[in-house]
Amino acid sequence: MLPALALVVGLALAVGLAPPVSPAVAQDVDDGSTDPPCLLALDEVAGITGLTFDRVVIGDAGCIYEGADPTGSYMVDIRFEDRGMPGVMAEFAAGGTSTSIRGMPAWVSDDGAWVDLGDRRLAVLPILFFSTETPDASSIVVPLAEEALGRLGITAPASPRPSVAAPSAGPSIDPSAALVTWFPREIAGVPLVPTPGTGGAFLAELDAIDTFRAGLFRDAITGQGRSPDEMETATGSVEPPGAGRVTVAAFRLRDGDVGPLLVVMPFVLSESMSLGTSDIQIDGRPVTEVQDATLGVPRHMLVSGDVLWVVDAPVEILREVLRGLP
Repeated sequence: MLPALALVVGLALAVGLAPPVSPAVAQDVDDGSTDPPCLLALDEVAGITGLTFDRVVIGDAGCIYEGADPTGSYMVDIRFEDRGMPGVMAEFAAGGTSTSIRGMPAWVSDDGAWVDLGDRRLAVLPILFFSTETPDASSIVVPLAEEALGRLGITAPASPRPSVAAPSAGPSIDPSAALVTWFPREIAGVPLVPTPGTGGAFLAELDAIDTFRAGLFRDAITGQGRSPDEMETATGSVEPPGAGRVTVAAFRLRDGDVGPLLVVMPFVLSESMSLGTSDIQIDGRPVTEVQDATLGVPRHMLVSGDVLWVVDAPVEILREVLRGLP
């Protein structure tokens, strides 16, 4: 089933099962749940989209705003989803780009916008193609997502993941020093000698292998008005006895936001499209764990300032590596 058609079927089922709500009724009713039934009122959605909406349908995970003009009907679904960003990116790849909305990692494609809130995703899904007088979906999904995030209390740029207790400080580093100097000097007693590189060189190698994955990497950087050549990279690996190959890689966009890069990197670094991610904590530090059956050892990703660290290592080795990272 094509992604757009799948969205239509899903929305149709939701409309058939949920009762309509009068447009005159305010939608920010407190029913004791974590979030109000609808993050936005009908007139707010109308004001952002420039469309007229007749009713809102409350579903299990969000609300569907319905309207029509002389040429056909249209809908906008604003809801929460449990599936991870890798699954979203795989299903809705057409026209997709990694970006950030109110400082949160996001994926915006021809089908809608998804914002990663850590434990769930906020999805804004417009179905506009039944009408010939509706705006382009790409012009409304980000403003709608920004407004919805405001209702969740996310009103200013934030860290790529929900805030957690600050971990104990790692080794002190010189921000002006080369990225390779930030690496641990050894892992499990084996010296680690990282090799420096650039985002441009990494992109060129990736582009020769897979243009889709290369596009994800490129968009995560150029979406901020930066160039891949501005990114500093470094990678090194060791083989401690009994631990297999342990690899540490770092991607630094100096004074930039690597949150969008964290969203796409599970795909960028893997040939598999069957990936999963989960947010965990290792010794008080927030870590993204990547479930990839093609890997010989677990993969973990960590944002520290303007650096994205990628560590392929068993958990016991990962703990040692994390203690050596800034």
